[in-house]
Amino acid sequence: MKLNIMKCKTMRISRKAALSPNYFLSNNLLENVSTYKYLGVHISSDLTWKTHTEYIANNSNRMLGYLRRNFSLAPSSLKLLLYKTLVRPKLEYACSVVGSRCRKPHISRLKPYQNRSATFYYYTKLPSYIKSVTLP
Repeated sequence: MKLNIMKCKTMRISRKAALSPNYFLSNNLLENVSTYKYLGVHISSDLTWKTHTEYIANNSNRMLGYLRRNFSLAPSSLKLLLYKTLVRPKLEYACSVVGSRCRKPHISRLKPYQNRSATFYYYTKLPSYIKSVTLP
């Protein structure tokens, strides 16, 4: 099997800050990275999910903004379909991997986007005491 040297990367997984050794493949130095996107999941060298949850939050926020701008007057059935098709898969992707090791600050970073989705669907302001909203 031939490896594409331009696509090969190395990552040292550790919580300690230490110098990573240089790895060579066919006398070519492999690039050392601190985060890497693999199958849509952002993996960081310290094995926290901050990078991945930030990516999900930004991506969901962008999609919600698009839906609000273009479908604010659409019927609620269409809004629900758009949410289930375009936003929810982004929020739920790799939950089984990330969910068991994700810390509270990272999870709480995603909750406002679920609430924004609910306000988009119901077109009402939710009280601040509602911490988590589930859509039908």
